Amino acid sequence: MGQSVCLWAVGLLASAQPTAAPALGRAASEGLAVRGDLSRRASGRAGGFTLIEMLVAVTVLGVVAMAALPNLSSFTHNSKIRSEASSFASDMEVARSEAARRNATITICPSQDGNACSEDWSLPRVIFFDANNDGAYGNGDDLIRRGNTPPARIVITATDLAAPTYIRFRSFGPSNSPTASWQICENGSALSGQTITMTGSGKPYIQLQTPCS
Repeated sequence: MGQSVCLWAVGLLASAQPTAAPALGRAASEGLAVRGDLSRRASGRAGGFTLIEMLVAVTVLGVVAMAALPNLSSFTHNSKIRSEASSFASDMEVARSEAARRNATITICPSQDGNACSEDWSLPRVIFFDANNDGAYGNGDDLIRRGNTPPARIVITATDLAAPTYIRFRSFGPSNSPTASWQICENGSALSGQTITMTGSGKPYIQLQTPCS
């Protein structure tokens, strides 16, 4: 009797084994499939951006660019004004120092063609020793410097000039227009400019942030 029961139990175990293995195999396969799907999703996520993320990035860049535009415009304007003010003051210093060095009167004026003086101080400036004292650079005169054209849209307005077309520095320093001044602005801009004035000794002086009219 006992032997029969043992054989019956062994038969049950034997019959149960083939059904358990497929169940375990299916569970393992399903687990691997889930992990594989999650892995593919993770790798796809790491490899690029979604459309919403890209739109958000473009919007943020647009806002930053719009905020920076006024600052860029102001920086460009100030750079032009400072550059021309420094160049103008340098020309005045050269004319003044050459007058002292040569013990002679030196003329500086704006000129379209590099010879005849003009009333438009937005033109390039020419510095020369006016040997025949005719107010223009020509034969017999000694050219000291011919300046470059000021940046585009830069406007230079002169006031209180003794002569409408030129400034003359004497050998002892002062010019023939001791109260003259030049306002440097950018055409079409509401931003401030700079003004060049002269001290009593003829030395040019730059005034910062001068409102343009």
